[in-house]
Amino acid sequence: MGFKIWSEKPSESLPQYSQLPQQEQADTHPHSASRETSTRSDVFSYIRFILYSITGIAFITSFLWAGPTTLREYLNAPSSSSALPTITNFSAPTINLIIASFTSKSDSSEWTKSLKKDNLAIIQYDSPASTYKGFEALIYLNYLYQFYENLPSVSIFLNKWEATELSCPVSEKDLINRLDLATVQSRGFLPFCFQDASSMETNDSVISLFHKSFPEKEVPNKFSAPCNEFAVSRDAIRSVPREQYLHLANLLRPTCAESDAGKEWDVMWPYLFLQDDTDEVAPSEALCQGWGICLGAED
Repeated sequence: MGFKIWSEKPSESLPQYSQLPQQEQADTHPHSASRETSTRSDVFSYIRFILYSITGIAFITSFLWAGPTTLREYLNAPSSSSALPTITNFSAPTINLIIASFTSKSDSSEWTKSLKKDNLAIIQYDSPASTYKGFEALIYLNYLYQFYENLPSVSIFLNKWEATELSCPVSEKDLINRLDLATVQSRGFLPFCFQDASSMETNDSVISLFHKSFPEKEVPNKFSAPCNEFAVSRDAIRSVPREQYLHLANLLRPTCAESDAGKEWDVMWPYLFLQDDTDEVAPSEALCQGWGICLGAED
């Protein structure tokens, strides 16, 4: 048929076979091309793996080398230091004292050593790099979100922006030591400021912030007196969904440095925790109920 499969020579040697070179070449070329393509793909895969590995290692190493301070700045979160609560009375409420500190002085919370409350834990947030007031609102919201699932009976918020006396006839120490925790738990929210709210102006920026923070509520005819120091119960905190605190912090963070939004939050706290039950309480009544200091009792 045109091809001779084998031929035998007239000799004593073994038979010799003639192969089909054209057919063998046709069969071997596809396999060679496939191996070449597979090899090239493997090389590219190894290169990608090496590049991704180097990038990941460099990212992790940069944070380990720079330390936790840089990591906190990257996450845009204030640092905090806390002491575990000493349970001295299992029947008494537990307390977290949250201090928003804007000073690098090591003795900024020295006064807390004289506190005599049972089951007290002190949590201090330090942000010496912040140069604007009102940042404590972000710190408070951060705490409310972070501790939502592990709250004490009562959380007390104090602002240590500067060493000034509270608008209160008692010292910071007595303000904590004499605080009636049962009153906080029954009322839900108790401010530590005692000025009259009658002079509080409802300006456009406050109204705008209220609309953004509580879009489902009507703007009150008169806001409560501004106060960024207060005590709030666990039930009052959890009456607000946890994600709401994160949402409010995200709304506040971009404008806190450029505006008074952080400071304007001083009038928002009662509406956050008490919902619609925000009837104004006279300062003298608050002092009498919350601290047993009943001034001007004569008729």
